[in-house]
Amino acid sequence: MARFELGSSRTTLDMNELYLLKQKYGLSMQAWIFRARDLGIISENTAARLFKHFRANGWHRREPGEAFPSEKPLRMERLIYRALAEDLISRSRAQELLGEPLQPRWTVEVLQQDDVAVAAGY
Repeated sequence: MARFELGSSRTTLDMNELYLLKQKYGLSMQAWIFRARDLGIISENTAARLFKHFRANGWHRREPGEAFPSEKPLRMERLIYRALAEDLISRSRAQELLGEPLQPRWTVEVLQQDDVAVAAGY
C-alpha cells in the first residue's frame, strides 16, 4: 500500500501528504517515513532530513493533528447482541457479559413528518 500511495521512487515527502496518509490509514507520519525508507522509496538522507524536521518542531513526541483513535474490537459485543436477539441468553446475562447496561449504540434522531415529531428509537 505504501508503494501505491507514495510511488516507487521519491526525492522527498511533503508534510501535508504525510498528514493525509496518517488520517486515511491511522499510521503515524513518522511510520510512513520509516516505511518509505525501508522500501527504498526515499533515501536514507531524505529520511534523516525529515526526522530532523520532526525533531526541530517537537513532532517526534507529538505529531501534528489529532491522533487516530485506536480500534476497538467489536466481535464479542456483536455475538452477545446476536445471542440476545435469538433468545439464547437473557438481558441480564447480556449485561453481565458486556459489563455495562444494555442501551442503544446510536443517537436517537428525531424525524419531522407533517409537522409531527417522530422519534426513532430502541
